[in-house]
Amino acid sequence: MDLMGAFFLFAAIVNIILTIEHAYTASRRRLSFLILLNLLQNLLNTTACFAVFFTIRAKTQQPSEWECYLIASFAIFWFVFSLRAWTNVFVCTSHYLRILRPRSSGNLKRLFTYGVLILTASMSSLASALIHVFMYEFEEEYGVCSAVFLYEDELAHRRFMRVRVSFVASVALNYLLPIIVVSFIYSELLTTLKSVNAPKKVIRDIEELLLLDKHLYLWLVGPIHSLMALQFIFLMKEFPNY
Repeated sequence: MDLMGAFFLFAAIVNIILTIEHAYTASRRRLSFLILLNLLQNLLNTTACFAVFFTIRAKTQQPSEWECYLIASFAIFWFVFSLRAWTNVFVCTSHYLRILRPRSSGNLKRLFTYGVLILTASMSSLASALIHVFMYEFEEEYGVCSAVFLYEDELAHRRFMRVRVSFVASVALNYLLPIIVVSFIYSELLTTLKSVNAPKKVIRDIEELLLLDKHLYLWLVGPIHSLMALQFIFLMKEFPNY
């Protein structure tokens, strides 16, 4: 195990401790939707760290077929990080409905909003997992787990391009869409709060949430996916007929 693998194993253990601590705190207070989301986020963080750990371990040791498909379904924590990103959407939507739409407006709209979000998040995350299972194969002869696009010379061009198109679609579903939704809802919430002269502390908290989401995704994830998008454009030029 290298240093990076040890780091993610340590991060997973820390997240387990945080999950237990938050669960203990929640047990002493009145359970709410936001507390449940907080627990879910910690569990997803733990799963993501374990997924990265197994991925790194598979690169340094010969993985079993089971580990290969485990890595493929998570594909460097795309699936769980997608759910993690969508929980941010649920949190900001909950803030939005709680502040701007009182309960007297009816629960049907709330249920419809959450239902649409649950359906979208589930489809997005499931699509990501299926896409990456399609991208990975287990070579029984050599006992290795590898992405199919590493062997483009041995693949039909159409399948190779379908994998790349699916990859870009997965990026859009699992990162760009949650970013846009979260930024839009928080921005609208911030505008409304300022118009009604809400307390400065509330406005400052919303601004921090908005900046946190933008910085977390755009600064850490954006450059990586920009490079991937450039690679995709290059491949489209390589295979103009497909």
